[in-house]
Amino acid sequence: MNTDNMSLLGLTLDYGPFGFLDDYEPGFICNHSDHQGRYSFDNQPAVALWNLQRLAQTLSPFVAVDALNEALDSYQQVLLTHYGQRMRQKLGFMTEQKEDNALLNELFSLMARERSDYTRTFRMLSLTEQHSAASPLRDEFIDRAAFDDWFGPLSGTFATRRGYR
Repeated sequence: MNTDNMSLLGLTLDYGPFGFLDDYEPGFICNHSDHQGRYSFDNQPAVALWNLQRLAQTLSPFVAVDALNEALDSYQQVLLTHYGQRMRQKLGFMTEQKEDNALLNELFSLMARERSDYTRTFRMLSLTEQHSAASPLRDEFIDRAAFDDWFGPLSGTFATRRGYR
C-alpha cells in the first residue's frame, strides 16, 4: 500500500508496481521507485496513519476537528488489537496471553534471519499436531536449534492455546 491506493473498506486497489512478500523481510520494498523504503512492509501501519491524517485534513471543513483527532488517536490501539487477533489466529491460538507479542517478535526475528516464506511458515505451523512436541515447520529452518529454542517452550502449551483439551 502507498498513498494512492488505500481503501476505507480494506481493499487493495493498485495496478502496480506491486509484489508479494514471499521470504519474510520486514523492510521489503516492492515499489522500484521507493528508494527510501517509505512504503516498505514494516512501514505499512505508519503509511496507513499518514493516509488517514490526510483524509481527516480533507474532511475538516465538514467534521469537527476534535472528532477527527479522536478517531486518529484511536488508530494505533485499534490496529494493535486487530493485528494481535490476526496473528493469534495465524498461530491457532484461541486466547490472548501477555507473552504473545514476545513470542511473535521472536518468531519474526527467526523468520527474518532465515528468510522464511511468510505464508508457508504459518501454514506449516498449523500442521503441528495437537499434543506434539515437534512441528513440521522445524524442517523448514536451517538453524533448527534456534527454532527449537522458540518452539520448545511453546510446545507444552500449544494444544491448550489452540483450544484442544
